[in-house]
Amino acid sequence: TVLIPITAILFIFREVVFQSKIFSHLDVLITFIPYYDFLSHGTGLITPSILSGFPVFVSTNSGWFNPINKLFFHFLDSVDTFRLLDVSYLILAYSFSYLFMRRIKVGHLASILGATIFIFAGQVMLWSETIIITNYYFLMPLALYIVDVAIGSKLIKAFFLYILLGLLFGWGFLSGHVQFLIYVYTLVGCYFLFLLWHKYKEEHSYTKTLFHIGFFVLTFVISYFVGLPSIRAILDFLPFTARASGVSLSAATGYAYVPWHLLYYILPSLKIPYLPVSQSFQNYIGLLPLFIFSLTFLLWRDLNQNKYFNFFFGVFTFCFIASVKYSPVAFIMHQLPFYSSFRETFRVMFIGDFALGIVVAIATGVLWESREAIYPKIENYLKWIKRAFVWVVLPVVTFVSILKIFFFTTIGDFLKNYFLTHLYSKTVGGFPPDHYYRIIDSYLHQSIDQFYIFNSGVTILFIFGISSYFLVKNIKTFPSKHFLFLAIVITTLNFSTLYAFRIQGIPKLELLTPPKTAEFIKAREIDGEPFRVFSPLMDITMFNETTRCNFPDLGNWDASYQDFSLRRELIEPDLPILYGLESADGYEPYVTTRVSDVIGYVGSRSPTTDNHSISSEKISLDKKIALLVERKNIYRALNVKYLLTLFPISDSDFTLVYKDEIGECKSKLFIYELKNPYPRYFLTDRVVPVSPTESFVSQMEKLSLYDTPTVLLESKMKDIGNISNKRYIQSVIPNINDGDKREFIVDVMKDSYFFIGEALLPGFVATVDDKPVTLLRANYIYSAIPISFGKHTVKLEYKK
Repeated sequence: TVLIPITAILFIFREVVFQSKIFSHLDVLITFIPYYDFLSHGTGLITPSILSGFPVFVSTNSGWFNPINKLFFHFLDSVDTFRLLDVSYLILAYSFSYLFMRRIKVGHLASILGATIFIFAGQVMLWSETIIITNYYFLMPLALYIVDVAIGSKLIKAFFLYILLGLLFGWGFLSGHVQFLIYVYTLVGCYFLFLLWHKYKEEHSYTKTLFHIGFFVLTFVISYFVGLPSIRAILDFLPFTARASGVSLSAATGYAYVPWHLLYYILPSLKIPYLPVSQSFQNYIGLLPLFIFSLTFLLWRDLNQNKYFNFFFGVFTFCFIASVKYSPVAFIMHQLPFYSSFRETFRVMFIGDFALGIVVAIATGVLWESREAIYPKIENYLKWIKRAFVWVVLPVVTFVSILKIFFFTTIGDFLKNYFLTHLYSKTVGGFPPDHYYRIIDSYLHQSIDQFYIFNSGVTILFIFGISSYFLVKNIKTFPSKHFLFLAIVITTLNFSTLYAFRIQGIPKLELLTPPKTAEFIKAREIDGEPFRVFSPLMDITMFNETTRCNFPDLGNWDASYQDFSLRRELIEPDLPILYGLESADGYEPYVTTRVSDVIGYVGSRSPTTDNHSISSEKISLDKKIALLVERKNIYRALNVKYLLTLFPISDSDFTLVYKDEIGECKSKLFIYELKNPYPRYFLTDRVVPVSPTESFVSQMEKLSLYDTPTVLLESKMKDIGNISNKRYIQSVIPNINDGDKREFIVDVMKDSYFFIGEALLPGFVATVDDKPVTLLRANYIYSAIPISFGKHTVKLEYKK
């Protein structure tokens, strides 16, 4: 029986486990795998392939310090390491959850049920492809198990167990998303105090209690020093990012629960256009567990005698309230140290679902034991369930199904005519009516299909709702083992059918093989001059292509094969890491504020700041393209030579060099070569002083004036020195360009400045003839150094 949920995991993840595919999750494809690929080659601290250079080790997305990753990289490539570890973490999460429930005296079969609920709960499955989070799924129950054993052990054994716990928490700092680790810390700390209080009430030993407190504090000290490399890397880099000032309350409560999220408990694939309902199943816990959880209130007097039930019911309640929009708990948490920098507090519900699994596991055993005494209450409860089904669910499904079968076209025509008559004139997109008709069709399908009889979610509701109803109704006829076994089977099948096509994959070879566009660009570049690529306005143009082509939508973050094929040919950041190209753009939460401002200004889909981002402008696509063309000198200053787009550009400085039609719906893709981009590195006396306090827009407007390599130096004119003529430009190519190190031999014709087109980041050290020099900020995100007449050796190195 214990293998049934593991079999379900292997079935749900079958494409990844057995078919050598990688998750079609967008973050996995465009960030995690590129980062893992970079790390697997051991190329250094910083990748030049994104964001004009980014130090991967500071990112919580990379697991740069994770020793387990480094171990597996000796035997497997980046994709296989990711696949194996992610699925292994999920299986370990199930296993340690089962062991912990057994530890707190939950029965064997009930523990299997509780662990199954946790590992397949919607909030857990929502992030199941995200390896920087799934590691905490198993760390949490393992840490609770160790604390429980330590509290009940002699002091010597407890001491070593606390040391082990500290090492595990330290590994947590090194391996993933720290927000989830802090949540685990909080749960384990509360559980420790809960157990210690009960232990003290039993033994009344001050000395032993103080020793345990001291050991537990030691746990945090050990975890801090083990995790210090990652902690220091993040804290040192944090002031340069948009997160330096903390996260806004609106970002902290993003995707928080609102009343209609309760529908997810019965209809997990619900999609409501224009309402802030993420298109996923984040609340789903299975129909039978939902049944049993609702019955806990009939058993409250018996369950209240179990201290573990009280604790974990409280944990679930707290997590749920903290996940609700405008919750005072969420507001208070947002004022606390550490928690104030967390986005999307609803993420804490992975702990809530774990607690819920324990609550249901305990309640299931008590339900069977008390079945005779409370059966009249159960019958009355089931009558209300039956009435709700017969008088609410069935009529709604029948009515909507009739609309779908007989009147769908009529409703669609009415909405299109209404839109054309009353709303089309107010649109700013500049698209033909057919574009909006496709959106209307899509939203109409989303709205009606939720309750259509042949919708998979409705079918699952009927099959497993009825199965759960009859299992509970006939509880008196089943022996305990049979009842629990059937509960496990029904719950596992419920989750398996729901997620049967949820976890899909992209063939490994398809991901790792460079696309035609990358091969074309590299074939054109044989002179060794460094250059960058950029794919502007991907957010709106991909949405338009999704609308035009009706790409399948598996959820918020999952990409269909057609969707991915197009993104791959566009070389969406961070895919340049995989394909041997370099981009001024990139997707990374810890991008510096300055770089984020610049890439947003020229059309990135993923800036972390909204300061003057073209994507956030409420104007038509044509006007956004016109803005891009106006800002072509900014592209030049970024060393961007090629733009990959889904739209044509009409400007003499952009030469169309490649055109193709991608995928089954033949999406038109263009590559434009921009004339005369700035060299990556050059000597010049074309220096314009700008004040360090001058606004971003002002600096960009000044930079836009120059189509010839020019340095806008953030300094006072008297600090620049006596630079004259302003006509001297000499491109420089590094003679050593190896990972974190650059070396240049420059033969300077006159006193000038050496411009370095690498993002100016904390950690860069420069020398001229082995003498340290200060890197001055140039062109807002890059750097320059003054250099005198003659031949010099300039070295640039990135150090932690």
